[in-house]
Amino acid sequence: MDLEAKDALLDRLKDGRYRNFRSMGKPGGPGKGTTGVAPFGYYWDDDQLMIDDEKVAWVRRIYRLRADGLSLRRIVRVLDESGVRTNRGNRFSPQAVLNILNNSFYQGAVVYGDLVIEGHHVSII
Repeated sequence: MDLEAKDALLDRLKDGRYRNFRSMGKPGGPGKGTTGVAPFGYYWDDDQLMIDDEKVAWVRRIYRLRADGLSLRRIVRVLDESGVRTNRGNRFSPQAVLNILNNSFYQGAVVYGDLVIEGHHVSII
């Protein structure tokens, strides 16, 4: 396969994934969601993205603690001392906290490749 044909095939695959994402709101099939595992503060109920009220309170607290000037490590310590775990049951790391702070998903947007869908779901911050 020559380079031009390969590029055309890759473009068709990418376009198909974007069309699927636009029409279904997710890159995968039923039950896959936008990210596989829902971000901390959300959970999947079949194909419906739901808000976990207890975890949402922690997401908001993470944002407040950071705005108050706490370091990522100190925020992790607060989470650990409170027994808060990730959706997969792990302890938080500074990188996991930073990911929450930088993730536009919490503002209701979904990013898939270079496609951004604002207002995709309920914002929690």
